[in-house]
Amino acid sequence: MKRITFFKITDNYILFGIGLGIFFWIFESFIHTFIFHDAGLIEELFTPNVHETWMRLMVIFLFLMLGIYAQFMVSRNKRTMQELREYRLHLKGLVEERTAELSAANEKLQQKIIEHKRMAELLRESEAKYSTLVEQAKDGVIVVQDNIFKFVNMAMAKITGYSVEELVEKSYSDIILSEYSNPSSSKKKLDMVDEIFPFFYEGKIQCKDGVIKDAEISDAIIKFNGENARMGIIRDITERKKMEEELQEIEKLESIGILAGGIAHDFGNLLTTIIANLSLGKIYAKSDDKVCEVLTEAERASNQAQKLTQQLLTFSKGKEPIKEVVSVSKLLRDTVSFTLSGSKTKCDLSLPDDLWCAEIDEGQIIQVINNLIMNADQAMPKGGIIRVSAENLNRTDDSLLLKDALLLKGGKFVKITIKDQGIGISEKFLHHIFEPYFTTKQEGSGLGLSIGYSIVKKHDGYITAESEVGVGTSFHIYLPATVKEVFVVKEVVEEKLCSGKGKILFMDDQKGIRTIIGRVLARLGYEVEFTGNGEEAIELYKKAKTLDRDFDVVILDLTIPGGMGGEEAIQKLLEIDPQVKGIVSSAYSKHPIMSEYKKYGFVGVIAKPYKIEKLSDLLHNVLKEKEKIFQNPSNQ
Repeated sequence: MKRITFFKITDNYILFGIGLGIFFWIFESFIHTFIFHDAGLIEELFTPNVHETWMRLMVIFLFLMLGIYAQFMVSRNKRTMQELREYRLHLKGLVEERTAELSAANEKLQQKIIEHKRMAELLRESEAKYSTLVEQAKDGVIVVQDNIFKFVNMAMAKITGYSVEELVEKSYSDIILSEYSNPSSSKKKLDMVDEIFPFFYEGKIQCKDGVIKDAEISDAIIKFNGENARMGIIRDITERKKMEEELQEIEKLESIGILAGGIAHDFGNLLTTIIANLSLGKIYAKSDDKVCEVLTEAERASNQAQKLTQQLLTFSKGKEPIKEVVSVSKLLRDTVSFTLSGSKTKCDLSLPDDLWCAEIDEGQIIQVINNLIMNADQAMPKGGIIRVSAENLNRTDDSLLLKDALLLKGGKFVKITIKDQGIGISEKFLHHIFEPYFTTKQEGSGLGLSIGYSIVKKHDGYITAESEVGVGTSFHIYLPATVKEVFVVKEVVEEKLCSGKGKILFMDDQKGIRTIIGRVLARLGYEVEFTGNGEEAIELYKKAKTLDRDFDVVILDLTIPGGMGGEEAIQKLLEIDPQVKGIVSSAYSKHPIMSEYKKYGFVGVIAKPYKIEKLSDLLHNVLKEKEKIFQNPSNQ
């Protein structure tokens, strides 16, 4: 490739030399022909004599050599120029490369300068942030050397009650009380630079006013003014310690609550048997007034025990309100009379004759009223008058404060007011009286008002208080009034039993309850079959349906230890017979089924311990409703 290129380049100079030689040949022929007239032109051109021929050939050869020499010189010159161009390009590349390196180095230098400035700025910002963080921190920050405070922040001053100036140069061991705060242990810690830090421990803080606070301390070793120093973070945990103690109390109370719930459950089952036997005994002893009187007294005591059971259930926080229509007027009279029995305090009752009824859990509301009356009585140790009043109230009444109206649901309410002449509650405490474990008494759990608040709230009601120190305290309870017929709750001297006919399936895990309820139901005229768990109840129901001897009502205990309870059993029975009439019964349950039984497929509910009268009324109403459905199939 190079050779071809070379000849293309060099042909011009060689041919030029050959051309000059030929031109000399022709020129010489012209001179000899026209000047010297030696011979003709053709002869001179093609057949010169030997001497002329050699001379002309020598000239041609000379021109050829000159052309070759010229070509050689030109080629070498070109190669030199090419090398110079390449070297120049190489130099240019080196210059550009070096320039790029210098530019990059300069750019890096500029970047380092910028980075250095940025780091310096960040360092200044960090120092400012650190200073702000330390000064604004809620935890105390200290630096100690030789058992002397060298630095403290504002939080440390606030915790101890000293000023920053007072703390600096003060002895560390005089303020921080712990096994690690004495000078010898402090020096030992500073000498142990290889020990793992930070080091956490708890201690006490001696405040300026003499109060000793609990503290959580974190120590670390730092350099301060070129020497080892002890930097500590001091956190005031006094309130946390109190909360931990309160939490322990809560856990104890929860354990007691669980125990109370269990006792209430078992006690309720026992009372069911006792009350049912007493009621049945009264029926058998109608002819003997003395025996009937004794049984009535025993029944009254059992009913009082039943109320105690309801209070245990409420304390255990495991009982949803089982509501029924109750005369608020009668409830207030009975509760106030019972609570103030034997007390120096008198009660002034002001109850209108037309006071509305309320649909409430009687036992729970009695507990609320009882607690408020007891508090009022304790607020007047030397005696006094407690004024208890009630009134009918509409949500739109002008007498109802706006803030109270906004918290109430519905339209009509029974407002109960309990007012004492005690020492009163100061404004700073009044907003906390419904909080759990808050109390101003020397003795007391602080649970009474919080449980009362919870009970009223579960009834869609509202409770509020107002007080003036030295004058007394007033509590206002708002309970939703009912529009149901008053005859449901009117007092009677002797409750009559509702007899009936029908086939009943009764499920309960307690044999004693099954036995006595069997006697009661048989006395009322019903045919009864018994079972101890849900599995057996389902089998009995299937068998009866196969024989075309369906049960008219099934009564199911909600909780069966180790077996199927009423909630699951009713669902199985509804799959077998969508028209099954189920009544749920329980002495104790956290399940809302006791207050919302219809959502779970039941048509009625009865809480243990229950009276024969309530059981007979409930069965009568359920069977009566069933007859209506069969008489009017379109209602199904």
